Amino acid sequence: MAPVWLQALCGGIGTLCFALMLVPQVVLNTRRRSTEGLSWGLVVPWHVAGILFVGVTLAHTQPSWFSALSMFMQVFCCGICEVQMYFFHRVEKGCRRRLLMTAAYTVLTVLSCLACAACYLFFITTGDQLDFILGELVPSILIGLGFFPEFHEFVSSMSIEGYSFGVTFFDVVGSAGNTALYFMREEEPWSERVSEASPFLTIIFMHLILLILAAWVVCHASGKPLKAPSSAPTSEESEASTEVDTAQSTPTVEV
Repeated sequence: MAPVWLQALCGGIGTLCFALMLVPQVVLNTRRRSTEGLSWGLVVPWHVAGILFVGVTLAHTQPSWFSALSMFMQVFCCGICEVQMYFFHRVEKGCRRRLLMTAAYTVLTVLSCLACAACYLFFITTGDQLDFILGELVPSILIGLGFFPEFHEFVSSMSIEGYSFGVTFFDVVGSAGNTALYFMREEEPWSERVSEASPFLTIIFMHLILLILAAWVVCHASGKPLKAPSSAPTSEESEASTEVDTAQSTPTVEV
């Protein structure tokens, strides 16, 4: 069994990183007054996956409080991004928009808490097999699917503008801390540890693909050959040249 201080350290790092995970993206959105580069297909699946995972984690006989809190931080931050994505495109900036967004943050957070509580009440009545399918497998799939709109955004625009890689840093470090926390449970078989940590392992794997794709996009964009300046005269230059030639060819008459 790993020392308690080491478990607390890994869990604390994981929770802190998840709390900070979407902060760079939220700050970037706020500064640009835009959520360009961020997709509903990324944020909503992460939001739903976090709610399911929080519910099943708290329903375990030995709940991992750090992991549950980490995922709830993801749920909360996803709610902030969803509110920004909705209001930045529909309401003009000003006091009214700030009030509406604050109210929406509050309502969405309350609804997310109620959804987590409902999932917890559901999972305490289910068996291990259903817990694995709905609480671990489905969140892992949703998290993985959430990356594909971002992959498409990079490839279709051939640009990584609008995405904050601070999200990737905090997400990977936080997931590594939570994964280590599960792997320290020596009393559990390895298969159970891997299944419980599967959402965090999925996050690490998909971010690795995201970084590789981003590097390819940057290299491809920087490697595009520049167009050589055309040596053909423009229409204005041709007209000016014609006028000069006409003037030179016209004889002058002396009186």
